Amino acid sequence: MRQELLCLQTASGLLWEKDGQAPFETFVAYAGASMLTASISGIGKSLAAASAQHLIDRFEPSRLISLGMAGAVSDKLSLGDIALPGTVMQGDVGVYHRGGFLHPLSWRPREKGMALSHCCEAEEALRLSLAQSLRANGHAVHEEPLVTCDQVILSRRRREELRRLTGACAVDMESGVVALVAHTNGISFLAVRSISDTLDMEVDEGSVLFLMQSGRRRDRMRLAGKLVAQRGSRRLFSSFREGRKLSLEGLASASRALLELLGREDDN
Repeated sequence: MRQELLCLQTASGLLWEKDGQAPFETFVAYAGASMLTASISGIGKSLAAASAQHLIDRFEPSRLISLGMAGAVSDKLSLGDIALPGTVMQGDVGVYHRGGFLHPLSWRPREKGMALSHCCEAEEALRLSLAQSLRANGHAVHEEPLVTCDQVILSRRRREELRRLTGACAVDMESGVVALVAHTNGISFLAVRSISDTLDMEVDEGSVLFLMQSGRRRDRMRLAGKLVAQRGSRRLFSSFREGRKLSLEGLASASRALLELLGREDDN
């Protein structure tokens, strides 16, 4: 999303220029001899994969970093906490199982009759250095796996199921496939995600809250009336707004720490 990109751009203190040849909204900045590129892929695995491959084909980066927000699947996480997973996986990949197409339990071991989902490791040295830097500055950092789904996961039951089956700390909609694209192209990968909603911020899938954040203006206005009319919805909506604010603050801090570490790499 644009606000997530703005966190990175502001933290860098660099001049970012828009790349007019990109099919995605893409920006380029220079820090010394190094070039940084950032792209707004859009929501979901397909767009994230296409954007990641475009960046690789056009700019030949040494690594891909999935930077953005995520939802907690563990009650240990609070708003604004940072997820720096050592492993990312896809949580809703359908598999061929006992003569049928089953969805979405593809992370179970093969000996239990199901194929493993794609599971990728993050770049360890940079990840550990970033975790150390953030903790030194008072941020809560979680290093358990991150699971990526192509659906908005906002019910507590489904989040707890993801936690039980994968051991994940958080869920997002892009990092798993960005990691897969990076590994397929032989470059390193890192996921940096700030928590925007927790287990107690429960909404049924397909709810109006998702459209309120990402739909067209007329849809937002129409759905706002329905949201206000629902019992307890004002308090819940206020929680989501506060979560977004704290998440962006955490993301800004993580961006600053990440760029500082990348700058040290260039100096060496």
